Amino acid sequence: MSAIVLNEKFEKASELALPESFSGINTHNLYLYVKSYQAGLRADTASAKTRSEMRGGGKKPWAQKGKGGARAGSRRSPIWVGGAVAHGPNTGRNYTQK
Repeated sequence: MSAIVLNEKFEKASELALPESFSGINTHNLYLYVKSYQAGLRADTASAKTRSEMRGGGKKPWAQKGKGGARAGSRRSPIWVGGAVAHGPNTGRNYTQK
């Protein structure tokens, strides 16, 4: 049994002789194994801070009434510039496959 070796341009570079033990390999199962292995290497790094993870903003910035401005409860609110993200990505997703 032999396998074709490709170069960077996906052209046939050479042929590689394989032992007879490779003759019964199911190519689809090999594909699933490689896909599973590569998925296990994938890292979930996207993350955004929620209101509870932000620094500061524990106190109400101004009184509820009398100022004439809109109601505000915290500087950590997603409405404010520099505030938290309402529905942002969180880490912890597992990409492994069986």
